[in-house]
Amino acid sequence: MISNPRRHADAPLSVCDTRDHHRAATGRFLQLGESDDDAEADEQRENEDGARRDALQDAEYQLLNVGHVHASPSLAAGFNGARLHQKVFEERFFYHADRLGYLVWGEFGDWGASIGGHDTDHQQPTASFVTQWLEALRRDLNHTSIIGWCPLNETHQRLHDRITQLDDVTQAMFWATRLADPSRPVLDASGYSHRVAETDVWDSHDYEQDPARFATNQAGLASGDPFRNRGEHGEFSQPYAGQPYFVSEFGGIWWNPDAPEQTGDDHRESWGYGQRVADAEEFHARFDGLTGVLLDDPDMFGYCYTQLTDVFQEENGIYRFDRTEKLDVTRIRAAQQRPAAYERPSPTGGTNLTNE
Repeated sequence: MISNPRRHADAPLSVCDTRDHHRAATGRFLQLGESDDDAEADEQRENEDGARRDALQDAEYQLLNVGHVHASPSLAAGFNGARLHQKVFEERFFYHADRLGYLVWGEFGDWGASIGGHDTDHQQPTASFVTQWLEALRRDLNHTSIIGWCPLNETHQRLHDRITQLDDVTQAMFWATRLADPSRPVLDASGYSHRVAETDVWDSHDYEQDPARFATNQAGLASGDPFRNRGEHGEFSQPYAGQPYFVSEFGGIWWNPDAPEQTGDDHRESWGYGQRVADAEEFHARFDGLTGVLLDDPDMFGYCYTQLTDVFQEENGIYRFDRTEKLDVTRIRAAQQRPAAYERPSPTGGTNLTNE
């Protein structure tokens, strides 16, 4: 443990807009924000106690600095945590997350690992990734809001019979994390390349926009063959070995209510996943359908929705870039507040949280 852990002043949070291993908790995560009004945030915390017991939903926080970000919009929309996507967040952020009981995954900025070239050896993270990650672990180890660690993101590289730099560095970051903090689960990489067979958690990124096809993609989890990201010419990951599983990126529904005349998938002016929705009603129908697939899966311990806000040309947030509402947030929340199948009574007795 860290000696003399520092306690930050109770001040508004200034963060970047970024986007469990054990079967004891589920969750709804977002890509996330900050608290500007402590009284409002404390009231919101009371309202969210039930949601935290439901399923962890994680809406990613994208990595661009936009100044003040509010945690309360994420809570108001029904999310109980966030992936701190591709960034080591400020210590003050973690202080407020600790205070509010807001759940987060600790992550690291791994941009720059891909240097281009052949798909069997183009990811080349260096030893500096390991040393800088250890520095972050040492600093943040005592924060109770952190429920897991994930040092890498989408390090896609085709698996073959040679040990590559990606394999060595992924293994080093994973095992260094395990040694530094034996108390929390470690996900070796979010999406794409699970190079560590012993990873505590498994996940995938799935931006299929049609709920029926999304359900088909995710149906294999029940038989031990979950959806996994793979390349055109081969697998990215070591085989799945029954770990707790969640979809750590999905959604990204494309909608700009200020430009309803824009249709289709033309990315020249803005960007989102799949076809734009035609209106807010279609957004809510798609959101309800996609999240419903995950909430109704008794083996899915949580999910992370992309993303909390629009970010520049990315028009796929629950809120606008300035955090004003662009959708009916009460409907977003309502879609997520029913108990997840993971938490419902198991046919063999007890609940799915306690029965393997």
